[in-house]
Amino acid sequence: MQAPHSYLPTITADILDRLRQRRPRVHCITNAVAQNFTANMLLAAGAVPSMTIAPKEIRAFVVRGLRQDAQDRTPTGGQPL
Repeated sequence: MQAPHSYLPTITADILDRLRQRRPRVHCITNAVAQNFTANMLLAAGAVPSMTIAPKEIRAFVVRGLRQDAQDRTPTGGQPL
């Protein structure tokens, strides 16, 4: 089922708002020509892009994302009670 065209701006604004609130970490695997464009598009949308290819850098990016996710899911925002 498709939404009527009149609802599309509202739906799009809602999706972008939720994306910007969550600030997802996105690891991109793309060619060198598209990296800058892809990173800028993700930044504009509210994401945190990573274009790393070195295994240590990828691991660090993932670990930071997991830690942030764990903090976001605790009732105190990761702070001790």
